[in-house]
Amino acid sequence: MTDYWTECIETAADECGLLLTAEQLECLAGAAESGHQYYGQAYPSPSPSLDTETERLRRELKQERDKVMCPECRGTGVEIVYFSDRVSRSECYRCRGKGRVLP
Repeated sequence: MTDYWTECIETAADECGLLLTAEQLECLAGAAESGHQYYGQAYPSPSPSLDTETERLRRELKQERDKVMCPECRGTGVEIVYFSDRVSRSECYRCRGKGRVLP
């Protein structure tokens, strides 16, 4: 990995017109490598799975907020069907008993 940093520092120095000794180049490459290693520990990038989970939860929350009162059960979550001799109550087929549906 030090070869990578040595090449990076050497290229940057050439582009800036700087002449570095082998000792200076080695020292700067070592410092860049260490700094890069500690930077990752100090500022870790978020886990992709955490980002995905967060986005999924945001979508679900938005979907819940967008729901309106179920027109079939008028928000009760229960369907009542009247027959001549009896009354039947069951979970609303449209909202599945939640009382709210997407428009």
